[in-house]
Amino acid sequence: MRGRVAALLLVLVLAADAAPARAGEIARELLTGRVIVTGREDPAERARGFREGLAEVLVKVSGDARLLDDGRLEPLLPRAADFLAGFTYADRHGRKINHEQGTRDRSYWLETRFSEAAIRQALAEIGARPWLGERPKLLVLLGIDDSLRRYVVSGTSARGIGQREALLAIAARRALPVTLPEEGAVPDPALLASAARGPDRAADAAIAALAREAGAGAVLCGFMRLGPEGYWNTDWISRHGETARERGFRSPRATFDRAIGEGLAGAARVMAGIE
Repeated sequence: MRGRVAALLLVLVLAADAAPARAGEIARELLTGRVIVTGREDPAERARGFREGLAEVLVKVSGDARLLDDGRLEPLLPRAADFLAGFTYADRHGRKINHEQGTRDRSYWLETRFSEAAIRQALAEIGARPWLGERPKLLVLLGIDDSLRRYVVSGTSARGIGQREALLAIAARRALPVTLPEEGAVPDPALLASAARGPDRAADAAIAALAREAGAGAVLCGFMRLGPEGYWNTDWISRHGETARERGFRSPRATFDRAIGEGLAGAARVMAGIE
């Protein structure tokens, strides 16, 4: 498969000046959360930001998004402030924050910073562990059947904009470095549909070639179909590493952003060695 691949490597804004982690350390950018809050003086709103920031960081550090739904975070979140190393507010539009009147109800970014020791402690309390080491580039190949046409989400195409934006936003929140194919280098949607359903030697070989061309260490391949009730049914398969550790799963009757979140969550667990 010819053509260049557009590398859309996602890094959090807060990681711009972060030093690389040494072996066995948790990268600094993974220890930072970013939550939208209303105002800067409401203790209850600030506490909510601390809780959501801690949840975001624990998912990023562990690579396990199941923590958001399986109840393990419940005893930790009320104590989120105890794990904090510091926090700051930032204007959502990049402007300098002034103490002007009439801004009590304005929204801000609440940037929460947690220490490595605190996050390791929190993960140990809930029986989880940090995902250490360099995270491989993840090539995402997502085919779409919207009942009118079939296409593949690329880095630049006019089709699939909503799916692309959801994918990039979720990947950024979870610190997953993803890449999408360029419009001129996308595979046939039928190839992705076949690969996502299960083993297919020809499809698997073509996807492996795309991953090599992209310099990706892992692949998430999916195909989503729009059902008659307006929900999406998605087949996924995730592969990682030279041994092609693989896992297939489905996202039935979901909105496309939820399905994409489930796909990325599954890929993260495969890459982190959780599954």
